[in-house]
Amino acid sequence: MWPKEDSWNTHPSGFYYKGRWQNVRCKITTNLPIPRYKRCFANRQLLLIGDSNVRIIGTRIINEMEFRLLKGNATSSIPQDVLAYEKSNNITLSMFPHQLPYYAHRSVDKTVFVSAAKRLDDIPAGDNRIILIHLWLHMLRSSVDTFRYHVRHIRQAIERLIQRSPNVHISIKGPHAYNYKDQLPVDYMASQHIRIWWEEFVDLHDKVIFLNEWDRTVGNENSNAHPNCAIDLISNFLAHVCDP
Repeated sequence: MWPKEDSWNTHPSGFYYKGRWQNVRCKITTNLPIPRYKRCFANRQLLLIGDSNVRIIGTRIINEMEFRLLKGNATSSIPQDVLAYEKSNNITLSMFPHQLPYYAHRSVDKTVFVSAAKRLDDIPAGDNRIILIHLWLHMLRSSVDTFRYHVRHIRQAIERLIQRSPNVHISIKGPHAYNYKDQLPVDYMASQHIRIWWEEFVDLHDKVIFLNEWDRTVGNENSNAHPNCAIDLISNFLAHVCDP
């Protein structure tokens, strides 16, 4: 496993060749057998906080690892809380929308929009869960100062969490490239978001993984809100959690 602080390196991390991502910094084993992931997650909880791109990750884990759905609809586009369980290895997966602003295109239950910091503060001492946090698409219409406010509160909550639960595994999923005709300049906003994550977490680079997905989604010319290399991005997240 490569050092966590290396994941914050903002220099180009690789390129696509014949449809496969070639990481120039380290060799990461992806697409491990499902039983290997189950052993990695055994007796742990997975906490996923974000938008529909996080839902895609959670849904794939639920389906491929044969979790039983206990609450919510993992495939619905309506923001909601989701809870699933895999009995044989005692794995729990919980999935929550991130805080407002969250631009849903329909009437939704606003009580589901709880801040990521509050979710983290609810984790008890001595916990070892695997955590993924993603703020991106729904934050694009907000100012960079507003985004920094959210990131700073997440960082402060992570500092408190690490103090009481040093065995948690935390990953931050960074921005991905895409284009929407009605959106702000995505390239500029991504550069600002990445900079803010880097600056606010500068003292936590050795404790938190930053999943820099910009290179991958530029490399395969993604133009979708939900990247067409989603499977590759999911494998990247899992590879940072589970040693080969």
